[in-house]
This record gives sequence, C-alpha cells and structure tokens, in this order.
Amino acid sequence: MVWGVQKPKTFFILLGWGSLVLTVVMLYFPYETKLWKSRNITMETWIKTTNFDNNETVSTSSAWKDNWKQVTNNIYVYSAFWDDRNKPLKSFIRIIAIGPRLGDEHENVSCSIYSQNSKSFIELPITYEMIRDNHSKNYSAMYLFCHLSSGEPTPREVVLRQAPIPLELVKLPIHQGETQNSTKIQDKLAVCVRPFFGPFKNTFALAEFVALYQILGVSHFTFYNYKTSKQVKEFVSSLQDQGLPVELILWNLPKSVAQKTWAFGQMASTQDCIYRHMFVSKYVALVDIDEYIVPRNHRTLLEMIKSLKNNTWGSLVFRNSFFCTKHPVDLKHSKPNLPFTTLRYLTRVKYVSRAYFRSKSIVQPNRVVTGGIHFVWQHFDNWQPFVVPPSECLLHHYRSSICSEASYKSGVEDKTVLKFKDKLLKSKVIKIWKTLKKRNVVT
Repeated sequence: MVWGVQKPKTFFILLGWGSLVLTVVMLYFPYETKLWKSRNITMETWIKTTNFDNNETVSTSSAWKDNWKQVTNNIYVYSAFWDDRNKPLKSFIRIIAIGPRLGDEHENVSCSIYSQNSKSFIELPITYEMIRDNHSKNYSAMYLFCHLSSGEPTPREVVLRQAPIPLELVKLPIHQGETQNSTKIQDKLAVCVRPFFGPFKNTFALAEFVALYQILGVSHFTFYNYKTSKQVKEFVSSLQDQGLPVELILWNLPKSVAQKTWAFGQMASTQDCIYRHMFVSKYVALVDIDEYIVPRNHRTLLEMIKSLKNNTWGSLVFRNSFFCTKHPVDLKHSKPNLPFTTLRYLTRVKYVSRAYFRSKSIVQPNRVVTGGIHFVWQHFDNWQPFVVPPSECLLHHYRSSICSEASYKSGVEDKTVLKFKDKLLKSKVIKIWKTLKKRNVVT
C-alpha cells in the first residue's frame, strides 16, 4: 500500500526533472547560437540573429551617424573604417575606441564579419594599438584592428563582442570609399573641432567660426556634441536648413569614461574625423573653436596650400600666436551687437610659439595614420610634416588665460584678419544668426 502511494509521486518527480532538462536545452541552444561559438554559421542564422539586411546599401557620407557602444566593462567603440591603403598586401577594419590605458581587457574582444565568399560567419584576427596624447589619463583613445584574409570582399558591417560571455553583440557599419581615387575630392577642405562640453552655448562664437572659415575656403564643418545648449543645436539646425555644410555629431561617451579621458575623448574624435573625411575631403584642418589658421599673403587657405613648394607633405604645421581677449577692445571694426572676437582683438603676443608646441595642423587624410592635438603622430608611408613659415600663415589663438600686462605692452598689432572684414560682415551665416537673434532663438 505504501508503494502504491509513492509510485505516482516518483513518476511526477521524473517527469519534472525531464521537463527541466528539456527547458534548459531549449534555452541554452539559442544562447549558444547568440554567442556564435561555432566559427561558421549559415546565412539564415546570421540574418536572424543580427537583423542583417543583405540588400542594405552603405553610405560613404561623412554625415554617417555613429554612437558610442559598450563592448566590455570598460571598452567602448564608436566607428569603423575600411583601410585598404596597403592593398593588395593587406586590408583591415580600423575601429575607433576608448578603453583603459593599462591592463589587458582588450584581449577579451573578438571581431567577426559575414563572409560573402563562404556565405558564413567568420571570426577575424584582432589586434589593438593605444593612441598617444592621452596625458596620462586612466583611459585612452585606441584602435582595434580586424584583419581580413587576402581576396575577401569588403565587408559592410563588423560585429564585436566580449569573450567568452558578451555583455551584448555590438554591430558597427563600416565607412568605406574609394581611398585611391583623389580626383573626386580635389580642393575640398574640411574643419574638425573637438567635442563641445560645458555645455557649450556661445552661438555667436560658433557663427563667427563658421563664417570666417567659409571665407577661408572651408567646404565642410564637423563638430562633436558631448554637451551643448539647446540654442547651439537650434542654430546648427538652422544652418543646415539653409544648406550650409555643418554637422553636429552625437558624442554620447558615458560621463564616467569621459571624465577619465583627456578632453572628453578628443583624440578619438580626431581620428574619427580624419578617417570620416578620407573619402570626401582632400584636406582636413584640426583646430579648436577659438583658433583660426590665417593666411597672410593669400585670400584663402587653398590658395596658400597650392603656393607651397613642397610635394611630400602629409600634414602642415602652423605655429601658434596668442591674442589676449582681456586686452582693451578695438570697436572700430565691429558693432556692439556683433561681438566678433577676430575683429575686436588685433594685438597678439610678440612671441610666436615654436613648431609642434601648441601648433595646429591641416592634414591630407589619406597620408595620415594617426592625428594628434598639436601635430600628426604617424604619417602613412613616407609622407612628412611640413612647418609653414609664420610669414606665410599663422595660427590665431584667442585666449584670456594667457594675458598679462607685460604681454600687452610688448604685444604686436596684427591686422591681417581685417582683409576678410567686409565678407565677414556680409556672411550668410551671420545673417542667419541675426535673424534668430531677433526671434530670441539665440542670445
């Protein structure tokens, strides 16, 4: 009688254990698929697990929208670029990232693509390189390189994950273009500015910057938005609505990482901007919002560049000169309601900084490997830096923190920028700002 009572209980216990095992197997199988333990996965599984559209077209526009994504606990990736400048010897995917300057966490990152040749998913060899100019901060900009085999077609997307167990699968579209064809980008000059922070809210300073650099021949502006005011965003949007080539790119670097990285990830944005423009601009100027590269004997920067008797340069180095913004204001050339910094401060410090110290650069993107804050760290192949003589061109740097009575008394009057005054006052950018000012959209 006791056995008769226990027998049904044993049956249900066995049934319960069997259901549990079956459930675990069913849950574990798709999890293993998601982890992509297998080196080869069919196209059907790839499309299903990554939502990959096989007919998707990839834009080569510099306005491609990227954003920061977390791969490991401390490594974040932003954008990916196809680099085939060494073809047919080697081609690879160059990924702009930020991570701890010390440690080996990067060794836990794996890189994969979908192969059009084998119709399967393959894992690629991955290497990394820390980027200098980190100012000894805990975090640094870095490259991740995913290396492709010879003959493999250019992939359109790359997938990164932490091994062995990912936080999530991170998919990045790959910027690509005709890196060997420079005829389409002849004479196009772009400007890149490091991430805005603060938040940055000086709309007139932005208007002056865009207006003057347009006069100097710039055809595209790339800004990075870590933190800007609503007015700045509305002003940029108004410029875009009027067809002006200005982009404000999302720079959503987590605060905990941004605070441990020099200048909110400036070195990462520098590399991103260089490679972003490699396919669309022949020249790229790397400056801050308070810096102007001013030619002294030419009307535009392009004219100045063409006049240089040097054909081996990959980057031009411009020596820095400070204009103190605490000095008395010269109101003869600027109305009170239009506070042009470049027209109000015409006295600079007599001393011009030596080359590579506080300098800024104009680079040819396809001749550069790694840009820097004040100079290029690494050129491609045998291209070289070229220091432009101050008599030809000078970096005007407008700052208040370098002011002193001695520097003012020994200062040099420099009216070079006044030759652009008439065009600056009539600039379309300034007219847009004035219209928005009347409507109280900007202040």
